[in-house]
Amino acid sequence: MNFSITSIRNSIPLLAVLVSCIFSVFSIATNRLLNNAAYGYLRAAEIFNAEGIRPVLDQYGWYGYSILIALADHMLPGGLVASAHVLNILSYALLVFTFIKICSEYQGARRIELFAAITILSYPQLNEMRYFLIRDFAFWAFTLLGFLLLIRFARDRKLVTALYCGLALLAAIVFRLEGLLLAGAAPAGLLASPGDRTANVRLAAKLLLVLVSTF
Repeated sequence: MNFSITSIRNSIPLLAVLVSCIFSVFSIATNRLLNNAAYGYLRAAEIFNAEGIRPVLDQYGWYGYSILIALADHMLPGGLVASAHVLNILSYALLVFTFIKICSEYQGARRIELFAAITILSYPQLNEMRYFLIRDFAFWAFTLLGFLLLIRFARDRKLVTALYCGLALLAAIVFRLEGLLLAGAAPAGLLASPGDRTANVRLAAKLLLVLVSTF
């Protein structure tokens, strides 16, 4: 998978992850007010801690993000807000790392990784929202991770890569149900890939089987 922490190939992505975490901490520290959507997510997390998952689903719908905030609150100090910020910092870090790896997937030149890192770290809209408590960061991160693993599965055709892809898409679904559409489109994307059509059909069927088993 080439995700080894000690890999020289990952030096620029990991440095970008560190910079992203610093940016996030600074943004959170200098923006004390929460965004409007944050209160709904935090309230849903409070309800989950007090009453369980059923009231959350009944009142708010698919709020997997809030459930993860509530679970993180049991393991981390600082309360629900701090736990939510930690989740978002990690989500941003994964988003940055995966974006860079996708950009360098077919040509792993360090200048491409560097350009990708500068692009994602300097993107204005993303930086403006770093202190927001929203589920989109994690959804985008796991969607990109699923796409990266789909690219790798199309190349190496290994079952374990398909499994990782399915798990990444499942994680995206936890945050937004739109991930189901992406999971459904993944095998279709393999069918449209260049190369032997029969081999692509078998590859798509293998991925579909893994996705069904994972979900």
